[in-house]
Amino acid sequence: ADAPRPDVTVNVVHVRVAWGVACLLWSATFLFIRIGVAEVGPFTFAAARLLVALLVLVPLVVIRREWATWTRADVRAVITAGLLLLGVNYALVYWGAQHVPSGLVAILLATTPIIALGLGALLRSEAITARKVGAVSLGFVGVVAIVGTEAAGASGTGLGGLAALALAREGSPLDPRWTAGTLGALAYLGWGGSVLAFWLNYWLLARMDTSAMLMMGVAEVPVAVVLGTVFLG
Repeated sequence: ADAPRPDVTVNVVHVRVAWGVACLLWSATFLFIRIGVAEVGPFTFAAARLLVALLVLVPLVVIRREWATWTRADVRAVITAGLLLLGVNYALVYWGAQHVPSGLVAILLATTPIIALGLGALLRSEAITARKVGAVSLGFVGVVAIVGTEAAGASGTGLGGLAALALAREGSPLDPRWTAGTLGALAYLGWGGSVLAFWLNYWLLARMDTSAMLMMGVAEVPVAVVLGTVFLG
């Protein structure tokens, strides 16, 4: 299960470059989410991001006709991933971006490869080795050491589902709060932070272990912190 799929040719240089680009794309998303939710409701902004990505991806799916080969298992997997990753996850992330300090966000993100390694072992899609455990643990401890003080000082303070939640909680999305900065943030999140970043993630998943790919959750921390400090103070 640790090896790439037998029909996938692995070019180490290409994989490393793709991993680095994906890491940079994901690192910047937190900055643009903070910019967006400062003006627009979090559920509305999350749903708008998915809508922008949908306008790009649907024509590509129709043209390439990849959906024609899907099995029922594929459809179930896509629906489940969409509801959890793009529905529940985005709703919580965008809402939390209004209240959670960046240090705590960084620590939470650093748990991603740990959770992925555990799930991979549970589903028998990835083997747990001492090297992997050591790597993800070291990365997590490093993140806590870097931003733990900020986190400790914190106070208590799928598209269809998101859209319905946004309408119920935040009203019409056709709101004058959509400024040029907010629209720019939405454009980045829809195209760079969704279409390109997710495509790179799935490309990488066919060529490397899940936990190794998700170590970008640790690598994103310093980049995200620097961006947030420079642009948001």
